[in-house]
Amino acid sequence: MNKIKIFSTPHKALRKLMAEFSLLAGKTDYANESELQALKQLGNEMFDLLKEHAHIEESLVLTALEAKAPGSSDENIEEHEQLEKVQAELEEWLNSFDGSQSEEEGFQFYLAFSSYHGQYLEHIIHEETNTQELLWKYLLDEELMGLQMQILKSIPFDVFLVWGKHITPAQTRKENLAMLTGMKMMLPAPAFEKIVSMVQASVSANEYYELMTELGKLPAKAA
Repeated sequence: MNKIKIFSTPHKALRKLMAEFSLLAGKTDYANESELQALKQLGNEMFDLLKEHAHIEESLVLTALEAKAPGSSDENIEEHEQLEKVQAELEEWLNSFDGSQSEEEGFQFYLAFSSYHGQYLEHIIHEETNTQELLWKYLLDEELMGLQMQILKSIPFDVFLVWGKHITPAQTRKENLAMLTGMKMMLPAPAFEKIVSMVQASVSANEYYELMTELGKLPAKAA
């Protein structure tokens, strides 16, 4: 049985999303209204998911770990506070752009985000190694499975669809098939159809065909 990796799925999505935003921030003409709006749209989506992810970690994951090993989450919480301060400044800066800013200010924003991006990547590496090891040490497999279910249930369906469009292109086909198999068995048909539509828009036609072929072998979930 594979070990349950609590952080892997959301972190893959955030790495993908932040890399896309970094690329777009570097090529945006900050005097071009349509380019600027595209950057803002992607950026606000990214910041919303970053905030939601931090909330889930603190309210569920780190709380569960702290109950077993008091003090073990202190470093994570401290890093969250530092990162969220910079993140809030970047979000405010992004939304202040109205097309009148200079090319130089756009470049300075790009550099500031790049610095934050690097710090965030270091932070999530720490979570996927040190913090994950602590979760494996102090929580039973059954508790980790229960924690995963708590996390999924805490995310509103419309927000999960946003997560999904960044999760599916960032995962392996095997991971996507496992995720979709679980959803097909748990979700009512109308909800699963929305998941399928999101997947179709997010992955290659070849991967979509392979996933649907495998899923077609499974029984449908009753509405």
